[in-house]
Amino acid sequence: MPDAGDFATDLQLKAADDFSKARLAKLADSITVNLNGRCICGETIPPARLAAMPGTYRCTRCQAKAERLGVLYGCA
Repeated sequence: MPDAGDFATDLQLKAADDFSKARLAKLADSITVNLNGRCICGETIPPARLAAMPGTYRCTRCQAKAERLGVLYGCA
């Protein structure tokens, strides 16, 4: 017979599942942006950058900003 602990666990599992689905949907959107040759900021990624880095999803300006923030916050 389910008790309050089982109910709480089920709620946590559902919340985690909903969160995962939302993250996957957001990732799918970014992949679509990448396939269209557009940066996450909406600008077109230069063809030379796409040729050099086929999997990139950032233009050179956004990549430079991400790298600066990574160094600033210790993520790089």
